[in-house]
Amino acid sequence: MKKEKVLALLLTAAMCATSAAPVSAADFSDETAETVAVEATEENPEVEAEDTESDVVSDAEETEPEVIADEAADDYEEGEVSVEADDVEAAGADVQELDFSDEITAEEEEETDEAGSVPIKGTVKADGGSISGVIPGRNNASYYKIDLSSAGGRLSLKGSSTEYMRYTIMDERENVIVRDYNDKNHTLDKSYELTQGIYLIKIYNESDSANGSFNIRTYFDTEGKTTFQENSNDTIYKASPISLGQKILGHTAINNTDDYYKIVIPEDGKYTFTYRTRTEGAGFQPFLYDSSLNEVEWAMPGDAGSCRWEVEKGTYYFRIKEGSFGAGYGRGFYDMVVTGHTHTFSSSTVDKATLTSNGSITGKCTDCGQTTTSTIYRPASIRLTTTAYTYNGKAKRPGVVVTDVNGRTIGSSSYTVSYDRDAVSAGKHKVTITFKGNYSGKVTRRYTINPKGTSISKLRKVKRGFKVKVRKQAAKTATGYQVQYCIRSNFRGAKTKTFRGTSFTVNRLKKKRVYYVRVRTYKKSGRRTYYSSWSAPKAVKTR
Repeated sequence: MKKEKVLALLLTAAMCATSAAPVSAADFSDETAETVAVEATEENPEVEAEDTESDVVSDAEETEPEVIADEAADDYEEGEVSVEADDVEAAGADVQELDFSDEITAEEEEETDEAGSVPIKGTVKADGGSISGVIPGRNNASYYKIDLSSAGGRLSLKGSSTEYMRYTIMDERENVIVRDYNDKNHTLDKSYELTQGIYLIKIYNESDSANGSFNIRTYFDTEGKTTFQENSNDTIYKASPISLGQKILGHTAINNTDDYYKIVIPEDGKYTFTYRTRTEGAGFQPFLYDSSLNEVEWAMPGDAGSCRWEVEKGTYYFRIKEGSFGAGYGRGFYDMVVTGHTHTFSSSTVDKATLTSNGSITGKCTDCGQTTTSTIYRPASIRLTTTAYTYNGKAKRPGVVVTDVNGRTIGSSSYTVSYDRDAVSAGKHKVTITFKGNYSGKVTRRYTINPKGTSISKLRKVKRGFKVKVRKQAAKTATGYQVQYCIRSNFRGAKTKTFRGTSFTVNRLKKKRVYYVRVRTYKKSGRRTYYSSWSAPKAVKTR
């Protein structure tokens, strides 16, 4: 048809030049059109041939040539085309250079002519929908609308037909996406990966009249909405910007075979480009291009991959392409992420931190040779979890807490702790903390085990005094005892006496006077003496 229209247009231009008048739609007779059509058919007899096999047709093949022809025809019908006589020869020369290799068949022409005016017989649910009926003739095809506007995915058609049935899947602008067929009395079971959008399904047969019946059920599988709008990044010039570590959900389909992503690599090194299919049976092939659009890396197709590529600092384009082996292979959803280079430091130099100064660790990456230096912060606080205990006959060993100058805890693997051999007796005890690993130095901390208290077991009055007896305590907690007495219950102005045995007599007190009495233990350790708390007081009246 395209060739016929162009030839007709040139013939009209020649006629216009002869009459030196603009062409109008009325000047072009049906007889002339028939003559031109016959000539076109003789020159290209294959125009009427039909391709009955299943095929996938791109937008460019199906719509662009027809749009050009339609625009020319519209201009002619409106009387806007006028050609000077001198231009006829040049126009004829241009015709010889036109490529008619993509000329569409009569069937394709019919579908294109119907664009924008097809009657929609009904709307079918994407998942769980059902359509059935008589298979209409080619000139009276049935169109059904199916809505995939929320997300793209895999549309499956299952059913059967009693006669040979053809069907076409088109987008909402009626660009053909898929042409397929189902044989007589055959089971229909086909799946098509489609992008997000509105689609039409055209049902018809090869004859001019209805013939046979069909039934189709629809099924739809999707992983949801992609990170970027589908078809928004299908060329390198429309690549979607991503960052390191950003997780991407993408989708390739019959009408979207490639996705491009733009990423800035901050420094030289090895980076990992990871992708994984989320659709059964799908696989993908990755490519990497530099800022000059030169291909620098690629990998074989597969359903998952982790490409660790060494690249220099700069801007790059990462391309996910459907796999190249087998029809439909590679179409589906995928996850993708680009992770930064991880340095591996095999050798390092350690300058240990001391009790008074910070240290450092200098390492070198085995992959890229980059060196890095980190600070070892010195210990700033070294303390015991408990500094005072009361004797109970068991060993007392407090824990150790070490923090650096930033308040962060230094783990116990960085030091050892040693205690006195005798950690049971009352008195002062020593803890030694010795640093190791990235730290050096030694420090001592002390804690106290106080004597266990005693009590008054017997108190009796004597002439101008009293005699007190205390409960005996173990030698590890008591060197001796003290007794304190006073005429006041608050022991203000009290007097204290020390004794080694378990009883003691106080004399030379006032006659017939009430005294308040209490006792405690003491323990000598080195040059220091440690005391328990006082017992509960008791009262006694002298004679």
